[in-house]
Amino acid sequence: MNIVVLGQGTRGDLYPLLGMARALLARRHRVTVLEYDEYASDVEDAGLPFLPVGTGSQCAHVFENVPAGPATPSTEWTTDRLYFEASLRSARPFATALAGLRPRPDAIVSPALHIGAALGGELIGAPVTATFLGMSMPSAFDTRTASGMRARSEERRVRIVDRLVLPGIAAARRDLGLGAEPGEATFARVDRAGGLVLAAGPLATAPTALPRTFEIAGYPDYYGPRRWQLDEPTKRFLVDSGLPVVVCSLGDGWARALPEPLRRLVEHAGRGRYRLLVIGGRMPALETGPGARLVARADLREVLQYADVSVNHGGMGTLVAALRAAVPSVMTTQWPDGRRNAAALAAHGLGVDLGSAPAPEELLGAVDAAIGGHTMKARLRAARAAMRSERDPADALLDRLHRQREGRTNDAETGAGGGGSSR
Repeated sequence: MNIVVLGQGTRGDLYPLLGMARALLARRHRVTVLEYDEYASDVEDAGLPFLPVGTGSQCAHVFENVPAGPATPSTEWTTDRLYFEASLRSARPFATALAGLRPRPDAIVSPALHIGAALGGELIGAPVTATFLGMSMPSAFDTRTASGMRARSEERRVRIVDRLVLPGIAAARRDLGLGAEPGEATFARVDRAGGLVLAAGPLATAPTALPRTFEIAGYPDYYGPRRWQLDEPTKRFLVDSGLPVVVCSLGDGWARALPEPLRRLVEHAGRGRYRLLVIGGRMPALETGPGARLVARADLREVLQYADVSVNHGGMGTLVAALRAAVPSVMTTQWPDGRRNAAALAAHGLGVDLGSAPAPEELLGAVDAAIGGHTMKARLRAARAAMRSERDPADALLDRLHRQREGRTNDAETGAGGGGSSR
């Protein structure tokens, strides 16, 4: 099968798709990754064919304009709007690149709400499978309600998103030579087509009455190339002291928005409480001191082998890596999906949810408690053992694509009076 994978957003969005693409390639399928050239080395380091659809970063404008400070409904909506605008700007390059591929793809895999994937799939007649990082978006839908939504606030959000995005989609359709969408067109009702929910362990628990269009598919185990492994001096720094190790991967945006807790975390490490490894590629200048080190990038699978605590922003990839390593998470979150992930993990007793703007003392206290949290660590070991039997997302994707193909073949045979042969 010839499968094209489209990225959109950050490395946190891209890397699960690269993991799935690597697994598809190992199963002897043809795979190509389309993204902006900012991520060319990431894709090539993963051993995957890469086709750039544009120069620079698709989401540079998003990163530069995300509101700083504690998360609020207003800052969430501003961030969502920035992402939708970025998706609209990139829709034509992605769709045009898809239309130019030879041979024609059999299937497209992309993050949810990827406008370029939807339009490109329509241009070339290829099915699009959306992927969702965790339950944040799927959990908005409920088959028991008349509207299909779990809450009135979600109904309002769908209407607002459609009003914002549909005019831009209509303009892109005209530019690409596609006909007008039907009058009942919607962008935000992702439950209509559904897709694969990439989640693992306790974070993969489905809410009541989740639409059957969503399929929980596990989480790919890929966190970067071998060249991101720690150098020997950094390994010795983490191991030789005999102190607990705290790995902080909160991300550049969090460090910019809430620098004081991070500074205090470094200061605490300097007093000999623990060794601190801070991961951040675009983080502002940080004086790390004798008890802390800063690395631009790292493979979380390797790094968390040394960790006693993970301080993170509730992203699905980081939380799954911490669960697989049986390391407790101390979470401070800036994004809606991160907050839902953090709440779910804390509800299982597998981490500490500090919200979006903890005081420095709260963060330091939570880290100290997690270092000595024997009950939490026992729960984490049980969760890790249970996760070992989870399904590979690439197999879930292939099964879904085969079911779709059989369904289209059966529909075609029914339309032709049952004659003809299946392809």
